[in-house]
Amino acid sequence: MKTPLGTPLRILVHMDVRLRVSREMARGSLRYGAIGVMQRESTSDRGDARLMVSRAREFIEKNATNPAIGVRDVARATFASVRLLELNFKKVSGSTACQAIQDARLRRVCALLAETQTPIGEIAALCGFESDGYLKELFRRRFGRTMSDWRRAPPPR
Repeated sequence: MKTPLGTPLRILVHMDVRLRVSREMARGSLRYGAIGVMQRESTSDRGDARLMVSRAREFIEKNATNPAIGVRDVARATFASVRLLELNFKKVSGSTACQAIQDARLRRVCALLAETQTPIGEIAALCGFESDGYLKELFRRRFGRTMSDWRRAPPPR
């Protein structure tokens, strides 16, 4: 950018800064060194942790059935790094973003088991699991019973 006189603005700014420093040095009042410690905005807790986790959960609920969705996608959707997202998830909910994705998928599995007669292999694909074998194992570990048992007698809501 040029000034009305045709001199580039960055040169004028640089000259102005040099002139100010020269004046301060002449008066003997130029200081240097640490004057304090500032916390980076990216790690400060300004109440944004709850908001970030809320937005992340909303994104997860809308997209959990997509098998390609992962923690990186959730972080990208919340404009955060994966590390910051995980720290905030742990702080706010005590769990991880990966766990939240898995929980959302399992809630959908339970709903489909209770409300439809869709084959279990199809339910796995509909809910974002790439392998029905993994879903069966995870379901049994989480709920202590098979998906077929759940379908026959779902717990009361």
